[in-house]
Amino acid sequence: MPKFILTVLMILFACPLPIQAEDEIVPPPPIIKKKSNGDDKGNRAPAILPVEIVYNTETAVLRISSWDETGAEVYLIDANGDVENYSPTLACELTVPSSGVHTIYIQGDGWYASTEFEN
Repeated sequence: MPKFILTVLMILFACPLPIQAEDEIVPPPPIIKKKSNGDDKGNRAPAILPVEIVYNTETAVLRISSWDETGAEVYLIDANGDVENYSPTLACELTVPSSGVHTIYIQGDGWYASTEFEN
């Protein structure tokens, strides 16, 4: 009997347990787009927004950090198009109040960028 218990304990300790990650990297907006006022013919060249977006699954907090002095506003928009959260600065932490597909819309002076994530 002790050999059986010892064998069962060894099997339990040898089996990997699934561990859920706390932070998920959200893909940053791939290209910054120029706002159109009707007279331009499109983007001149794509630009990459210098941000890192991380979503914490346990606390439901979206953390956006920037390594540039880019001035921009951040909007968190739900699947219905309603603004759920807002920040007047690019480097911010936003609480995600509901689950589902969300859009992160970043608006600067004369440009915008957006990306989606699902929680």
